[in-house]
Amino acid sequence: MAADPSAPPPRRWPVAGILLFVGGLLLFGALAAASRRYDNETEQRLLTQQTEQAGSLLTLAVDQYRAPIAAAARTAGVTRGSTDVFTALMTPELSDTGTYDRAALFRVGDPEPVIVIGDGDLVLGTDGRQQLTAGSPAPLQIVDLLDAGRVLGYGAHEPTAPDWVVYAERALSPDPNVRQRTDEPFSELNYAIYLGTDERDDELLGASTPDLPLSGRRAVVDIPFGDAQMRFVTTPRGQLGSNELQTLWFVVLAGGVVASAGVAWLLERVLRSRRRAQELAALTEALYEDQRASAEQLQRSLLPTLTDVPPGVEVAGRYWPAGTAHLIGGDFYDVFRIDANRWGVLIGDVCGKGMEAASLTGLARYTVQGAAPFCAAPSDMLRAMHTALRQREASTFCTACLLVIEFAPDGAARAQICLGGHPAPLLRRADGSVAEVGEGGSILGWFDPVLCDTDLTLAAGDVLVLYTDGLTDAPGDQAVPIEEVDALLGERGGSVAVGQLADEIRSLKRRRRPHGSTDDTALLCLRFGAPATDPPD
Repeated sequence: MAADPSAPPPRRWPVAGILLFVGGLLLFGALAAASRRYDNETEQRLLTQQTEQAGSLLTLAVDQYRAPIAAAARTAGVTRGSTDVFTALMTPELSDTGTYDRAALFRVGDPEPVIVIGDGDLVLGTDGRQQLTAGSPAPLQIVDLLDAGRVLGYGAHEPTAPDWVVYAERALSPDPNVRQRTDEPFSELNYAIYLGTDERDDELLGASTPDLPLSGRRAVVDIPFGDAQMRFVTTPRGQLGSNELQTLWFVVLAGGVVASAGVAWLLERVLRSRRRAQELAALTEALYEDQRASAEQLQRSLLPTLTDVPPGVEVAGRYWPAGTAHLIGGDFYDVFRIDANRWGVLIGDVCGKGMEAASLTGLARYTVQGAAPFCAAPSDMLRAMHTALRQREASTFCTACLLVIEFAPDGAARAQICLGGHPAPLLRRADGSVAEVGEGGSILGWFDPVLCDTDLTLAAGDVLVLYTDGLTDAPGDQAVPIEEVDALLGERGGSVAVGQLADEIRSLKRRRRPHGSTDDTALLCLRFGAPATDPPD
């Protein structure tokens, strides 16, 4: 039969169009899946980074809990368990703003405490006391008393005092959600902190939300906590990265379907990708800046406020962090009372940066303060610091300068100074002469140090400047020559307040390094006698 010429042509499938459409869907579907995966990986990476930063802050807090009771344990070994000295050392830690609620001194092998001070009786039972006094090799023992009214116990055992254990208890809030941290980097995280590695309600130390256990996108960090561990679990409170990156996969998929806008869509995506890259770069820079600011804030929190200074002495302390650093530095200073007639002035520099350097600054200060009442000379106090650093088996060392000032009944001030590998202080006499004081010694923390004590007589109008090597130690012409500091001290030291003098010394450093320094600097200025005033115009 012949074909009818008037009949319509047979219908054909648009094979090429279908293949192109399917290929476009496959291509853009793959791009959407890759965008979604990249968004998930970015969010997880940002969450992990913020969790590690928060975990570093918790690690530093753990060392701050250990420092006072470790110093008390070492002191107990020196004083053969003196209850009066123990009470004097630990009472400030049991105040309303202190770390603990009660503390006790035990002799190893005897479960009965030598003395208990603080609010209430010890929660620690008989079995716990026997285990505590059995002589654990751990420097810090954590006692789980959460089932006895949400209490944590801390036991410090020091190799230098093997016969003594200092134990302290701290009551946690009955509601673990009451004390929430809102500082960076906690502000963008929901978190839960557990004692041990099991996420159980009865081991919960604190949390930012009652909805536990935390689910969804999570990050987990196990933090050393004495002879135990803390588990720090976090989830994001919202989108940590760019919101555009979160929805990119859907936009890519929709753009693939709308093939008619292909060229325009591709151009727009290129521009958006460029903006996203800039935003991610800015976000990374902001994260590093936040970390640097947190490090500076933590460093300043490790320095004293200098509210209690020797009578008749004008004191100013300064700390200038490295301009581009994002790690905690090791520079520190302290002014403290030793006894009724003696005061200590300490400045030092732990080599390196980070949490280890920060924890060692606290160890150095607490050790010198704890040993000072029982030492006759500053060299003995610095040897105690050296011993404490060696026992920590730290990978770094420390330099220090210690001045012990003794005030006679007639008001005269005599002092001894000892240098442990530290730059010699500058002494400006009332007549305007400037000289370095102290005999050089060796560094602390590595090998047995060589330390010498030098006697000084300090008169009214004398100015003493102690500093760390961040001021004078720099490559080339970035270093401030000590001659410039001598000249400034000789010219201005007798006419301006020590706070202004410290700021003018900082100006010398800024002129040499206008773009910032790679090393921290600490400075202490002391004037003996009446404070200076600016000369009249």
